[in-house]
Amino acid sequence: MRFSATRKIAARRYGMTAIPLLFALIFSSCGKANPLDVERVEIGMSADEVHAILGAPHSSSSGKVGAYLGVSDTWRTTTMIITVQYLNNEVKLKTIEMRDLAPAQ
Repeated sequence: MRFSATRKIAARRYGMTAIPLLFALIFSSCGKANPLDVERVEIGMSADEVHAILGAPHSSSSGKVGAYLGVSDTWRTTTMIITVQYLNNEVKLKTIEMRDLAPAQ
């Protein structure tokens, strides 16, 4: 009997540890953008092609002037900020800004 109760407690402890680790793994893989993938993004690609490479952007903004539609998509990771700008659904510019990881003084 005691073995069974101990086993249940151990299973609960394992479950309580495994669940947060599982969520951390899932959410850390959501932002799949990295420098190697950004290199695959080429001028002239569509937004759908870019999203297939980098995943969904964390933020997006757009503006229209006459027949021109400008869109700016941004991906954020712990080490960088990636921005891809489109004009009429074609990539015109991509940038990578490395984040400063040094503590503020």
